[in-house]
Amino acid sequence: MATRKIIENVGRDYLYREFISYGTSFESKRKALVGILEREFELPKDKAKLVTKIESLSLEALGKHLLKKPLRQKLIEESFPKETIVEHDMRAQFDTIFGKKKLTSSQEENMARLLLSSKIDESEIIDILDLFTTLEDKQLIIKFFFPTITLGDLATSIGLSNKQVRDIIEKSI
Repeated sequence: MATRKIIENVGRDYLYREFISYGTSFESKRKALVGILEREFELPKDKAKLVTKIESLSLEALGKHLLKKPLRQKLIEESFPKETIVEHDMRAQFDTIFGKKKLTSSQEENMARLLLSSKIDESEIIDILDLFTTLEDKQLIIKFFFPTITLGDLATSIGLSNKQVRDIIEKSI
Protein backbone atom coordinates (compact mmCIF):
# COMPACT_ATOMS: atom_id res chain seq x y z
CA MET A 1 0.00 0.00 0.00
CA ALA A 2 2.83 2.40 0.86
CA THR A 3 4.51 1.57 -2.44
CA ARG A 4 1.30 2.41 -4.30
CA LYS A 5 1.20 5.79 -2.51
CA ILE A 6 4.82 6.50 -3.51
CA ILE A 7 3.98 5.68 -7.14
CA GLU A 8 0.89 7.89 -7.03
CA ASN A 9 2.82 10.84 -5.58
CA VAL A 10 5.80 10.41 -7.89
CA GLY A 11 3.45 9.76 -10.79
CA ARG A 12 1.46 12.95 -10.20
CA ASP A 13 4.64 14.98 -9.81
CA TYR A 14 6.03 13.41 -12.98
CA LEU A 15 2.79 14.04 -14.87
CA TYR A 16 2.68 17.65 -13.70
CA ARG A 17 6.34 18.23 -14.67
CA GLU A 18 5.75 16.68 -18.08
CA PHE A 19 2.78 18.94 -18.76
CA ILE A 20 4.72 21.99 -17.58
CA SER A 21 7.62 21.09 -19.82
CA TYR A 22 5.52 20.08 -22.82
CA GLY A 23 7.56 22.42 -24.99
CA THR A 24 10.67 20.51 -24.01
CA SER A 25 9.09 17.06 -23.99
CA PHE A 26 10.95 16.12 -27.16
CA GLU A 27 14.21 16.92 -25.41
CA SER A 28 13.37 15.02 -22.21
CA LYS A 29 12.25 11.95 -24.16
CA ARG A 30 15.37 12.15 -26.32
CA LYS A 31 17.55 12.26 -23.20
CA ALA A 32 15.62 9.35 -21.70
CA LEU A 33 16.07 7.31 -24.89
CA VAL A 34 19.81 8.04 -25.03
CA GLY A 35 20.07 7.07 -21.34
CA ILE A 36 18.26 3.78 -21.92
CA LEU A 37 20.44 2.99 -24.95
CA GLU A 38 23.60 3.75 -22.97
CA ARG A 39 22.37 1.48 -20.18
CA GLU A 40 21.49 -1.34 -22.59
CA PHE A 41 24.36 -1.16 -25.09
CA GLU A 42 28.07 -0.48 -25.22
CA LEU A 43 27.86 2.45 -27.62
CA PRO A 44 30.78 3.81 -29.63
CA LYS A 45 32.33 7.07 -28.43
CA ASP A 46 31.09 8.86 -31.55
CA LYS A 47 27.32 8.77 -31.16
CA ALA A 48 26.62 11.49 -33.73
CA LYS A 49 24.70 9.16 -36.08
CA LEU A 50 22.58 7.89 -33.22
CA VAL A 51 21.85 11.37 -31.88
CA THR A 52 20.91 12.58 -35.37
CA LYS A 53 18.55 9.62 -35.79
CA ILE A 54 16.96 10.25 -32.37
CA GLU A 55 16.55 13.96 -33.16
CA SER A 56 14.63 13.05 -36.32
CA LEU A 57 12.05 10.97 -34.42
CA SER A 58 8.59 12.38 -33.78
CA LEU A 59 7.24 12.57 -30.23
CA GLU A 60 5.08 9.52 -30.94
CA ALA A 61 8.05 7.57 -32.30
CA LEU A 62 10.16 8.56 -29.29
CA GLY A 63 7.45 7.15 -27.01
CA LYS A 64 7.35 3.90 -28.96
CA HIS A 65 11.14 3.55 -28.82
CA LEU A 66 11.07 4.16 -25.06
CA LEU A 67 8.48 1.43 -24.66
CA LYS A 68 9.78 -1.28 -26.98
CA LYS A 69 13.18 -2.88 -26.80
CA PRO A 70 13.05 -4.32 -30.37
CA LEU A 71 12.66 -0.78 -31.74
CA ARG A 72 15.68 0.36 -29.72
CA GLN A 73 17.73 -2.56 -31.08
CA LYS A 74 16.69 -1.66 -34.63
CA LEU A 75 17.66 1.97 -34.00
CA ILE A 76 21.12 0.85 -32.89
CA GLU A 77 21.53 -1.38 -35.95
CA GLU A 78 20.46 1.43 -38.29
CA SER A 79 22.74 3.96 -36.61
CA PHE A 80 25.81 1.72 -36.63
CA PRO A 81 25.33 -0.66 -39.60
CA LYS A 82 29.02 -1.56 -39.98
CA GLU A 83 29.79 -1.91 -36.28
CA THR A 84 29.12 -4.70 -33.84
CA ILE A 85 27.33 -3.19 -30.87
CA VAL A 86 27.40 -5.33 -27.75
CA GLU A 87 24.50 -5.37 -25.34
CA HIS A 88 25.55 -4.86 -21.73
CA ASP A 89 25.11 -7.88 -19.51
CA MET A 90 22.68 -7.72 -16.60
CA ARG A 91 25.41 -7.00 -14.05
CA ALA A 92 26.52 -3.90 -15.99
CA GLN A 93 22.91 -2.71 -16.24
CA PHE A 94 22.37 -3.28 -12.50
CA ASP A 95 25.56 -1.30 -11.82
CA THR A 96 24.26 1.55 -14.00
CA ILE A 97 21.09 1.72 -11.93
CA PHE A 98 22.29 0.84 -8.42
CA GLY A 99 26.04 1.43 -8.50
CA LYS A 100 28.00 -1.44 -6.95
CA LYS A 101 25.22 -2.26 -4.45
CA LYS A 102 24.67 -6.00 -3.97
CA LEU A 103 21.13 -7.15 -4.83
CA THR A 104 19.38 -10.21 -3.47
CA SER A 105 18.75 -13.05 -5.89
CA SER A 106 15.04 -12.19 -5.94
CA GLN A 107 15.80 -8.55 -6.71
CA GLU A 108 18.25 -9.54 -9.47
CA GLU A 109 15.83 -12.02 -11.00
CA ASN A 110 12.94 -9.55 -11.09
CA MET A 111 15.08 -6.65 -12.31
CA ALA A 112 16.46 -8.88 -15.09
CA ARG A 113 12.90 -9.78 -16.11
CA LEU A 114 12.03 -6.07 -16.22
CA LEU A 115 15.17 -5.17 -18.19
CA LEU A 116 14.52 -7.95 -20.71
CA SER A 117 10.86 -7.05 -21.14
CA SER A 118 10.00 -5.67 -24.56
CA LYS A 119 7.26 -3.50 -23.01
CA ILE A 120 7.17 -2.33 -19.40
CA ASP A 121 4.00 -1.34 -17.63
CA GLU A 122 3.45 0.32 -14.28
CA SER A 123 2.24 -2.80 -12.49
CA GLU A 124 5.59 -4.50 -13.13
CA ILE A 125 7.41 -1.53 -11.63
CA ILE A 126 5.13 -1.52 -8.58
CA ASP A 127 5.74 -5.25 -8.04
CA ILE A 128 9.51 -4.76 -8.17
CA LEU A 129 9.41 -1.72 -5.87
CA ASP A 130 7.95 -3.96 -3.16
CA LEU A 131 11.20 -6.00 -3.24
CA PHE A 132 13.31 -3.00 -2.23
CA THR A 133 13.34 -1.49 1.25
CA THR A 134 15.16 1.81 0.87
CA LEU A 135 13.53 4.89 -0.58
CA GLU A 136 16.74 5.58 -2.53
CA ASP A 137 16.53 2.25 -4.36
CA LYS A 138 12.85 2.80 -5.13
CA GLN A 139 13.61 6.29 -6.47
CA LEU A 140 16.36 4.88 -8.70
CA ILE A 141 13.99 2.31 -10.18
CA ILE A 142 11.32 4.95 -10.79
CA LYS A 143 13.89 7.30 -12.34
CA PHE A 144 15.09 4.63 -14.77
CA PHE A 145 11.74 3.17 -15.75
CA PHE A 146 9.15 5.94 -15.58
CA PRO A 147 10.22 7.47 -18.91
CA THR A 148 9.03 4.24 -20.52
CA ILE A 149 5.46 4.81 -19.31
CA THR A 150 3.31 7.10 -21.43
CA LEU A 151 1.58 10.09 -19.87
CA GLY A 152 -1.83 8.66 -20.76
CA ASP A 153 -1.01 5.36 -19.03
CA LEU A 154 0.30 7.25 -16.03
CA ALA A 155 -2.80 9.45 -15.72
CA THR A 156 -5.04 6.39 -15.96
CA SER A 157 -2.99 4.28 -13.57
CA ILE A 158 -2.96 6.88 -10.80
CA GLY A 159 -6.67 7.42 -11.21
CA LEU A 160 -6.86 10.90 -12.72
CA SER A 161 -10.06 11.81 -14.45
CA ASN A 162 -10.08 13.71 -17.74
CA LYS A 163 -11.09 16.82 -15.79
CA GLN A 164 -8.12 16.44 -13.42
CA VAL A 165 -5.76 16.02 -16.38
CA ARG A 166 -7.24 19.15 -18.01
CA ASP A 167 -6.85 21.02 -14.70
CA ILE A 168 -3.17 20.06 -14.54
CA ILE A 169 -2.67 21.19 -18.13
CA GLU A 170 -4.44 24.51 -17.46
CA LYS A 171 -2.48 25.05 -14.24
CA SER A 172 0.79 24.38 -16.04
CA ILE A 173 -0.01 26.85 -18.80
